[in-house]
Amino acid sequence: MKKTTGIILFFLINVLQAQNYQLIWADEFGGDLLDENIWTKETGAGGWGNGELQYYTDREVNSTVSDGTLKIKAMAETYHGSSYTSARIKTQGVKFWKYGKIEARLKLPYGQGIWPAFWMLGENISSAGWPACGEIDIMEKIGGDGNEATVYGTLHWEQNGHASYGGSYTLSSGYFQDDFHVFTAEWDEQKIVWYVDGIQYHVIDITPSGLSEFHDEFFIILNVAVGGEWPGYPNATTVFPQVMEVDYVRVYKKKENLPTVYVTAPFNNTVVSSGSDIEVAVQANFSEGIEKVDFFQGSMKIGETNAISYKMNWLNLYPGQYRLNATAYSENGLPGFSPVINITVEGNATTSPYPGYPHPVPGIIEAEDYDISGTQDAWADGDPSNLGEIYRTDGVDIQKCFDEYGEYEIYSINSGEYLTYTVDCVAEAQYLFELRTASETDNGKIKISLDGTDLFGEINIPNSGGINVWEDVITDEFLMTAGIHEVKIMFTGGDFKFNRFGIYEPATVPSVEINYPVGGEVVSAGQVMEIRWESLKVEDVEIGFSSNGGTSWEFVSEGNRAKFGAFRWKTPQIESDECTIMIIDAENSNLRSQSGSFTITSSSDVDEEDQFEPEFALMQNYPNPFNPETNISFTLPDMEYVKLKIYDLEGREVAILVDEQMDSGIHSVTFTAGGYGELSTGIYFYIIEAGSYTDTKKMLYLK
Repeated sequence: MKKTTGIILFFLINVLQAQNYQLIWADEFGGDLLDENIWTKETGAGGWGNGELQYYTDREVNSTVSDGTLKIKAMAETYHGSSYTSARIKTQGVKFWKYGKIEARLKLPYGQGIWPAFWMLGENISSAGWPACGEIDIMEKIGGDGNEATVYGTLHWEQNGHASYGGSYTLSSGYFQDDFHVFTAEWDEQKIVWYVDGIQYHVIDITPSGLSEFHDEFFIILNVAVGGEWPGYPNATTVFPQVMEVDYVRVYKKKENLPTVYVTAPFNNTVVSSGSDIEVAVQANFSEGIEKVDFFQGSMKIGETNAISYKMNWLNLYPGQYRLNATAYSENGLPGFSPVINITVEGNATTSPYPGYPHPVPGIIEAEDYDISGTQDAWADGDPSNLGEIYRTDGVDIQKCFDEYGEYEIYSINSGEYLTYTVDCVAEAQYLFELRTASETDNGKIKISLDGTDLFGEINIPNSGGINVWEDVITDEFLMTAGIHEVKIMFTGGDFKFNRFGIYEPATVPSVEINYPVGGEVVSAGQVMEIRWESLKVEDVEIGFSSNGGTSWEFVSEGNRAKFGAFRWKTPQIESDECTIMIIDAENSNLRSQSGSFTITSSSDVDEEDQFEPEFALMQNYPNPFNPETNISFTLPDMEYVKLKIYDLEGREVAILVDEQMDSGIHSVTFTAGGYGELSTGIYFYIIEAGSYTDTKKMLYLK
C-alpha cells in the first residue's frame, strides 16, 4: 500500500511541476509525410563549417515519416561528388520562439564519425551571422567507441570571437541507440537548463550582457552529420545506413507568459433545450494585448473574433453533450487555452453533430467532423484507437492532411468502417456529393446513405496517381428535402484517404453575399458590429471597410473562414454616413459582395476594456495541484459584497480569502497553504458567495 501511495504522489508532483508549462506547438510526426509547410529541407555539401562529409538532400529516402516517427537517414553513397548523404531540416522563418521548454524524444544513430544533433539557431542569423546569432545545442552525440552513452549540451555566442560553454550526460547503463530518450532545454530570462529524461545535467546563466543573443528568437534544427572536425570520420567499423528516429518535437511556454482565457458564459454544466441559441462570452487578458479569440466545440473551430468583448452566437443547438472551449492569441501568436465548459442540450438523438448544430446543406463538411455518440453509432473503425493520435480521441484514424483543402484527413480506411453526419438542408432540391479522396490503388469503394436509404450503390474511388494526390469524386444527383437528415458514408473497400465532402446543387459556383450590414444602419463609433454573410464554395474571406463610399479601402480582417458566416468588429472612431463593408473571396479577389451605405456616429470614446460586460464566474485555481501557493480568479458583473472561503473535506473552514465589497470585473487572490496552520495533503474546496451568486470548486494540495 505504501509503495502505491508513493507512486501516486510521485506522479502528482511531476504533474505539479509540468503545470508550469503549457504546450504551444508540436510535431508528432504522424501520417506519412513531413510537413514542409513547417520544416525546410536544407541541401548541399561543402563541410557546413565543420569539415563534414555528407551531402544534405531533400529526398524522401534521407528524411521520411512513417509509423509515427521521422527518420533522418545517413547513407554511404556517391551523390553530387560526396561519399555520403543525409538530411537536415529546420523551422526557420516559420516557427521560432523566445524562451520556453524545447524538447524532443529521439532514438540516436551510432558509429564512428556519426554526429546527430537537435539544436537551435537565432532567427536573425541571415543578418547577424554566426556566432553572433547565438546557438543552443540541446543534444549532440559524437559516435564511436566509448562515446555511445554520452550526449552534450552547449551554448555558442560571440565574445570577441567564438565563445562556448557546454556540459555532458552519460547513461548509467546502455547506449542511446538502444531506445528513445527525451532531450530538453528549459530557457527563460535568467538561464538555460539541459535535461535528459528529466534529469538535469547542465545550466548556464544568460543574464550577463555578453549573452544578449539568448534573449531573441530561435528556430529548431534536426540533422545527422557524417564526419567533421569534432567527431572525426567514419572508418571500417562504421555501419551504414544510420538513422535518427524522432518521435516528437514539442515547445512549451510558461503559463504566466501566455494569455489567460476563460469562458465566462455559459456556465459549466449548463443545460438547455434543443434548438436553443447561446451567446458564448470569453474573458481574455495578456500584458502585450490579445490579437483574437477562437471558439471550439471539442477540436472543431466554430467561431472567431478580435473585438472586445469576445463573444459569438452558438445557434440552433442539437441534442447532445458538448465540450466548449476557447483559445486566445497574443499579438505575437502565442496561444492561451481555456478550461473546458460542459454543455448539455436536452432531447432525444442517437448521434449528435460535432459542431453542436447540424452541418448546413449546401456546404462543405470536413471528414473528421463526424457525429458524436456515447456508443459507436456515429462511426465504426477496425482499430481500437486513433492511429494518428490527433484531433479526436475516439477510434477513427485521423492524421495531418497536406491537400490544399482541409487540415486533417481520415486514413487507414478498411472495409466495414463508416462515418455518420447530421445535416440540415435549407431547401428541397436535387443535390450531388463532391468527395475529396486520394488513392494509389483501385481498391477504394464507398456507399452513401441518406436517412438509412442507399443513394447510389457502390461508388469506386479511383486511383488518383498517389496516396497524397487529391481529386474530387462527384456522384449522381439525388433529392434531399428541407430539414434534418443523417448522412452515412460506409467504406466497402479500403486503401485510400478521405479529406472532406461537399453537398451542392449541380452547377453551383462560388458565391458570397453580405447579410449585415445591408445599408441604412446607424451605429456608434467604437461599437462592436457583427458582420454577417453567406457563402458557397468559398474557403476564406477578407473583410474590407470604407468610410467614403468605396473610394478607398482598408482591411478589417484577413483570412477568416468563410463557413463561419460572421465576424465581430469594433467600428473606428470616426463619423461618416458613407460607410460600407466588402466581403472578398481570399482566393479570387474578383468574387466579392459590398453592402449599402451605413452611418457611424460619434461616441463617448468608450475604452475597449469598458466594453467588457463580465458575468459571474469562479475559475479553476492555478496551479492545481499546488504547493505552497495557488491563484483563484473570479469575475463579477456588478459591485457585490464577496466572501471567498476555503474548506477541508469534512466541511471545516480553513481560510477566509475575501470578505469585502468588490467592484465588477475580474479579480484574483492567492492562497498560501503555509499561512493557515499545518495543512495536510489532500482535497480542499473553495466557495464564493457574491450577492445572489454562489459557486464551489475543489483543488489538490501536495506537501
